Amino acid sequence: METVKKERKLLKDLINLSKKYDHNIIPINSLPVDVNNYYLKQLISKNLIKVTNSTGINPTTHQPINSSPVDMIVTDQGQHYFENLWEDIKAFLLKSVLVPIIVSIITTILVLLIKGLFR
Repeated sequence: METVKKERKLLKDLINLSKKYDHNIIPINSLPVDVNNYYLKQLISKNLIKVTNSTGINPTTHQPINSSPVDMIVTDQGQHYFENLWEDIKAFLLKSVLVPIIVSIITTILVLLIKGLFR
């Protein structure tokens, strides 16, 4: 999933902010940006955060308690976004950089061995 730098910064801020609240539910009035912020809407559309009409969690059912204020919750996908991003970067580097280097080294060694055999 592709994100721009401002989305990643906002997500990181929201993850840190969510750690200050019970059950990682961020009250709408504590958001570092306006609710109509473009990047916030992009994070919602990418399912990295979600909007909920809850002010707490029922201790017996562990379900959100519905009420009128709107809160934000960083989803599991959002909580682990940066870990997944790092894994994607490592896979890209392995496939696109390391493998071609190894193949060229092996090819060079084989060519040198073959040249040496036919002298």
